[in-house]
Amino acid sequence: MTAGRPKKPIAQKRLEGTYRNDRDRDTLELDPIVSELPVPDSLTEKGAIKLWTSLLSQFLNIGLLSDIDLPLFEVMCKEYQKYLIYDRKVEENGGDIITLKNKSGYKYPTENPYLKLKYRALNKFTEIAYRFGMTPSDRAGITIDRKEDNSIENSKAKNF
Repeated sequence: MTAGRPKKPIAQKRLEGTYRNDRDRDTLELDPIVSELPVPDSLTEKGAIKLWTSLLSQFLNIGLLSDIDLPLFEVMCKEYQKYLIYDRKVEENGGDIITLKNKSGYKYPTENPYLKLKYRALNKFTEIAYRFGMTPSDRAGITIDRKEDNSIENSKAKNF
């Protein structure tokens, strides 16, 4: 295992204006996906489907996603789907703290068991999202030349 930060994709370096041929000459560069992809059957929640379609179109517009990234991208959307399901279950089952009764009839407050599952799914989603540059700190260094591609601005306006 190597120490330090993970390497940035070449497409991201080009967007940031930090790409240098002499440094990245031996790096494998994958071609981005050309066309739109259907939503996987494994995604059934409305919010997860919206996440898939909006992020996929934005990543395709800037060329940061290739065929090899799709399984991990799908796993990320599935974790978001789990988060949505567990969040709903927490609300349906009385919120963050629920009251249970022991054998002798004594009632005591305890943490909702779905809460731990909800946060586990959120943590997994966040770990994967970090790899795709989806946190504000990851995006801080990315600058996009608006002269070349105005479709990104248009897609953000449509999706949000």
